[in-house]
Amino acid sequence: MIKNRLKEMRKKHNFTLEKKKKMTGIKRGTYSNYENGNTEPKIETWQKLANFYGVSVPYIQGIEPKLSAKDILKKIIPELHKEYFDNYLLLNGELPKDSFSISPSTTTTLNRLIDVKGIKKKPIDFYSKDDKQFILNPEIKKYWFDLLIPFVKGMYNNGWIFDDYISINTLMHFIDFKVTEQESKKNKMSILENYLVELHYFAFDEPLHHLMNTSIKYSDFETAKKNFDKYFSFLKEVKDKVFSKSEAEVLKEAFESRLRIEERYNDEILIKKIENQVNNGDTKLARFLVETLDNWDSAYKKYMSK
Repeated sequence: MIKNRLKEMRKKHNFTLEKKKKMTGIKRGTYSNYENGNTEPKIETWQKLANFYGVSVPYIQGIEPKLSAKDILKKIIPELHKEYFDNYLLLNGELPKDSFSISPSTTTTLNRLIDVKGIKKKPIDFYSKDDKQFILNPEIKKYWFDLLIPFVKGMYNNGWIFDDYISINTLMHFIDFKVTEQESKKNKMSILENYLVELHYFAFDEPLHHLMNTSIKYSDFETAKKNFDKYFSFLKEVKDKVFSKSEAEVLKEAFESRLRIEERYNDEILIKKIENQVNNGDTKLARFLVETLDNWDSAYKKYMSK
């Protein structure tokens, strides 16, 4: 019999059976039987639990194998390598020969990381001046692995990775957090950035900007016009949805968004205490917790000790 991951996921997030009952509506005894394999949840219950933990049904059922952080990274290195060099060419005014995805943030984020770490050898240094194929050889595969494994392990250990896979976009976002933190020697993220991330805008702004520039350089007039209009429609949407609000409104929505995330990883009593304190007018606390990259347990203690 395949052992499911219900208990593993509950323990990982420090949930008691009583807390799970409050959060999902599933009785303690019923949930315990599910965990121990004494009874089998209905498919709709599996889906409800998978959605709650942010994983797939096969994963929480124990069907999918659980890979290590090292194996997860090894799986995405070929895709990451191609994306890096495709966009390296685009950023340098050249078009890749094969099909490619426009994601310059992958290249720029990795370049920032390499600079911050003080690594003298750059990815391009593994190839001759005229080489535009950028074949993934063992030497650069090891380079990518050594560069990225600390970040993948960090995400793995902190519950950012599910289903034995991590998207390159998510990995770049995590690296960007850490690089920015190291560059500024601060551990914070602006309220506006939090809010834009919640609206999923940072996944699209730089690629759209680069698509517009690339189209102007290389495409026919109608294609360039279409991509130009697409980019400025995006900017108008940001202006209408974000900058039509006051800073207080953005702070409130950013706090509520972060609160929903932290509810899954922190003590229920602590979260309720924080929520009440903010609702009673402590906007400084709201701002502090939205900007921090620390978990709220340690961040709240730091705030209250000031």
